[in-house]
Amino acid sequence: MPMCRVMRVHRSGFYAWMKNPQSVRGKEDLRLLQLIRKSYDESNSIYRYIKQALSEKKITCPGTGEEIREYIYVKDVAKLSIDVLADEYKNTHVTITGQHPTRYRDMILTIKEMLGGDIDVEFNPPEENSAHYTRTPYSFTPKLGNKLVSNYYVDLGQGLLECAEDVKRSLDEGKDA
Repeated sequence: MPMCRVMRVHRSGFYAWMKNPQSVRGKEDLRLLQLIRKSYDESNSIYRYIKQALSEKKITCPGTGEEIREYIYVKDVAKLSIDVLADEYKNTHVTITGQHPTRYRDMILTIKEMLGGDIDVEFNPPEENSAHYTRTPYSFTPKLGNKLVSNYYVDLGQGLLECAEDVKRSLDEGKDA
């Protein structure tokens, strides 16, 4: 087959591709894309806060606001989830998080400011013996994990704006966002 020679593709590889043109990686990319689309719903706290702010002009949050989180944009999670499939991460424990520790209150106040500021914010501190963590979700385990972050990522503000656009679009379409 002259085309294979011109394209510098082995003939067996070409026929394998003809039988199944979507690679395992391509199928995984598609699966992760579907997960990304489902990520903007009521189970996503940021989505919930933005929806509440737009529809009720208030945000009610569990916690004191002093909690520290490393927020990461859902598409960055998806990309890193694909990257972690590489051989170099085989048989290792990897934690995927954002790059910048952010105080919970600062993230909520950023949402408030982005949406015009006319939003009431209420923090509800947890009960005394709550399992709600303040600084870290980590607990001691005998296996050490490595943190995987991206050098090229969507920053928190841009991610909040995109989420707000999606929530607004859903509310305008009359869907139960």
